[in-house]
Amino acid sequence: MANLRRQDDEVLQPVFAVIATLRWILLVHALVVNHLRMGEVQRPVLLVLCCAVMVAWTAVAGLAQSRGHSRTRQVVAADLLVTFCLLAVGRHVLGRPALVATYLPVPVYWTVVSPLVVAVWRGRWWGLAAAALLSLVKFVQEPRPDPRVWDAMVLTGMCAWGLGAVVDTLRESAEQRELERTRTAALAERDRLNRIVHDGALQVLAMVEREGPELGPRGQHLAELARQQEVVLRKQLQDRGTTAVGEESAVGAPVQAEVDVAALLEAHAGERVTVSVVADQVPMSARRARELEAAVAEALSNVVKHAGPGARAWILLETEGDQMIISVRDNGVGMSREQVDRALSGDRLGIQNSILGRIAEVGGEAVARSQPGRGVEWEFRIPLEED
Repeated sequence: MANLRRQDDEVLQPVFAVIATLRWILLVHALVVNHLRMGEVQRPVLLVLCCAVMVAWTAVAGLAQSRGHSRTRQVVAADLLVTFCLLAVGRHVLGRPALVATYLPVPVYWTVVSPLVVAVWRGRWWGLAAAALLSLVKFVQEPRPDPRVWDAMVLTGMCAWGLGAVVDTLRESAEQRELERTRTAALAERDRLNRIVHDGALQVLAMVEREGPELGPRGQHLAELARQQEVVLRKQLQDRGTTAVGEESAVGAPVQAEVDVAALLEAHAGERVTVSVVADQVPMSARRARELEAAVAEALSNVVKHAGPGARAWILLETEGDQMIISVRDNGVGMSREQVDRALSGDRLGIQNSILGRIAEVGGEAVARSQPGRGVEWEFRIPLEED
């Protein structure tokens, strides 16, 4: 969250700097216009006082911007209130003849700045709402079907909405870059740890798993424990950094956590399990990915339980259009067609609930194929996007 806020500040500070410069330019324009019509207004002393308020507030807003406080709620609210008051006293200060002559309020076009600040602060629609409010205050001073009235109102609203849209796009792009940078750094760290652990702990576990059976029943037990720990360790390493942390973005929209399915499946690689991935990354929501991985883990567990001693398993992940296809096959004893049908129809609760149920939960389909002596092959077809 802190990174996204810092990124948001980096994007918006230059925009507020431009607005601060624009405020000074429009202030000079307003002072010139009011000076030229000083002899025509009803209360020139009050007009001078209003101009002094504009100068003072422009300085205060510029100071707040330079110190990074331009986006605080108090500053934005005060900016809107000052502009509102300057517009509201227009007819009283200028008088009806001077107002109708040009239909320019006391602050002239200086009023545009306040809706722009709101648009950058909260987004396009807030900016448009602020512009509409100020335009309404200006309109009630002298309501009449004059094109100059509507032109100013429409231009003010469109400027606020347009700048807000641009800033929203910049903010979203900055957030996406930050998330990608975090993901890339996490994956790089995961790969570094993989290399370190692979050269140490994983090689030792693989050696115990390979040579343990030669030591008798106790060695076989140690070999099985080593295989299980190797799978767990690989899973932990592959899980590091694969999830985009679900945090709230700077614009208030929750960022949904995603998991790389390829990394989850690679975590199951071991002495007897080979994983092949025909894709760099296959992102999926964390909830769906957990269900999918649990189904794959159950299929691998069935290989250990039923495929026979020494059976190996292969996992293949590929994408086809808007689907991912995962196949889990082994070279074990296999099953007859009747056994497959009984298993799929509910004869084995592990298959019915842990495999078929989970694949259905993520919106996919599961198909099992087997022949005696030729192992079992599961094929999972899962849509990449959740319906």
